Amino acid sequence: MRNIAQFRSPRLSIRFEMRSPEIAVFGPNDEPFRTFEGTIDLLEQTTEQLNQERTARQRMGELSRKARSGAIAPDELAELERLESANGSA
Repeated sequence: MRNIAQFRSPRLSIRFEMRSPEIAVFGPNDEPFRTFEGTIDLLEQTTEQLNQERTARQRMGELSRKARSGAIAPDELAELERLESANGSA
């Protein structure tokens, strides 16, 4: 009988490890598979990051239009320069 306390699937190359009272599953790269909760957390973090980036791009577009028309305040120009440097554009 096999020792299932630490078993690697020959076909999938995933590893199972008994961790009382549960079992941990590791991918072929030995990274642990995410739990459902971990996947939801990652999704929420990614969504928040994308929303922040979208907001920054929209603001940068607004400030760029104002700068092209010459109707930009000095503090807005500083904000535009900060946003451009943060996004690697200039």
